[in-house]
This record gives sequence, C-alpha cells and structure tokens, in this order.
Amino acid sequence: RRTEMAEKTVSPYGSWDSPITTDLITRGAVSLGQMVIDSGGTYWAEMRPSEAGRSAICRLADTGDSPIDTLTPPPYNVRSRAHEYGGGAFTVHDGTLYFVDAAKQLVYQQAPGGKPRALTQENKMAYADFLVDEARNRLICVAEDSAPKGEAANSIIAIDILSGMITSLASGADFYAAPKLSPERSSFSA
Repeated sequence: RRTEMAEKTVSPYGSWDSPITTDLITRGAVSLGQMVIDSGGTYWAEMRPSEAGRSAICRLADTGDSPIDTLTPPPYNVRSRAHEYGGGAFTVHDGTLYFVDAAKQLVYQQAPGGKPRALTQENKMAYADFLVDEARNRLICVAEDSAPKGEAANSIIAIDILSGMITSLASGADFYAAPKLSPERSSFSA
C-alpha cells in the first residue's frame, strides 16, 4: 500500500501563519500587583490580559472559606499615572476601597458591597500612595499636577471623603512618596 505525502511548502522566515499567537500565550497570564491587608481580608491588584489588560482589585476574606471576590467592576481599571510609572493605586480602610481609575485619573471610594463613587473631579492631576486619615475623615495622597509647563509639580494633598474638597498639605519639593501619619496622628510625614 502506498501513502502519498503532502508536498512541503517552503516560505520565507516569518511569512507563515502560526497557530501560536500573543493572545494565546498571554490570555491566562494574570499578574499580581500591589497588596494591602485590612481588617477582614487581603486585597491585591490583578492585571488581566483577558480583559484588555484591565487591573482589578480582588479580595480574599480572612475566613479563607469564601471565593476570591473581584471588587472593581468593568470598566474601572485601577492604575495611577503619577510619576510616569504609577505608584500605589489603591488602599483599603475598614473594608472601604479607595482607588484611582486609569482612564481619567479620578479617585473613587467604594464601600463594601457598593458601587464606586467619584471623590475627585476631572482635572490634570494624577494620584498615588493613598492613606486614610480617619480622625479627619480624609484621604491623604501624592498628587502630580501635569498642568504646568515643564516638569510636573508634586505635592501631598488631602481629599475630604464626604465633599471631595482638596487641600494641599505639602508642596515645593521635587518628589513626594508614601505619606504616613505620625504616631500621635496629629500630623503626617512625607
């Protein structure tokens, strides 16, 4: 019995169709980013290639018997543009999530089980490195203003959690990062 062999086709390098695509390779390659531990759970940023690279905030409850929850619904993409490379794009305090969305760089508050609510309005600011000042009901963070000509101006600001009013706390230095409250909680340090 004679079997016929298919004729081989020789093509120039790189000109053939391959069944191995970049989408096939990266589809399941979820990467994990920033992590925050808060009462009741562990939270992290999860970059999802299957959702066009969207970064979502996920939570695993302390009980460990519940499934992993995705807290930020599409289209929210948790990512900061501060300092060009980003920075801490979210924090959690008593189960309430505070994050910056990549599209407009607005800061959002999301109560447990609730929907995201914008705290800031559209402007030319990028926000990062969040810290909740519970005593003053405000969110402290780094802000980068890209409005001025030349180099971006950095500052430490406070965002009132109820009104969204922004107050400058420190400015004038070339770079600010990771603000912290003092042990007495009467001031912060940059």
